Amino acid sequence: MDRFTLEQRWETLKNYFQRECCVAETVRKLRTIFGRNEAPSAPVRETGMLVDNRSHSRARPVRIAERIAAVAQSGRENPRTSTRHRAQQLNISCTSLRRILHKDLGSFAYKLQLTQKLPDVR
Repeated sequence: MDRFTLEQRWETLKNYFQRECCVAETVRKLRTIFGRNEAPSAPVRETGMLVDNRSHSRARPVRIAERIAAVAQSGRENPRTSTRHRAQQLNISCTSLRRILHKDLGSFAYKLQLTQKLPDVR
């Protein structure tokens, strides 16, 4: 059970302080109250809050127009720069940079190889 009701949280906190902040004893007591599989393994978090913090917000997308334009400009300025180095310069993860190059700009990762010109043999 990941989420507990306010009453269950209050019972947990009360037992924690009754047992003089001993986590092991508190967990043992809570197993008899809530049941073996339903008891929390750590009764009090570092914050000491009885309610959940609802700060789970969705991560901001990396593939926004400004970053796509920055990657395109960087590619035009120096096309021989590696994706790792370019990601460092633009402060973007390598995976996000590759996604921008592939999905948004239609480019594919490749390695430039220098070759010698073959002589004409006639």
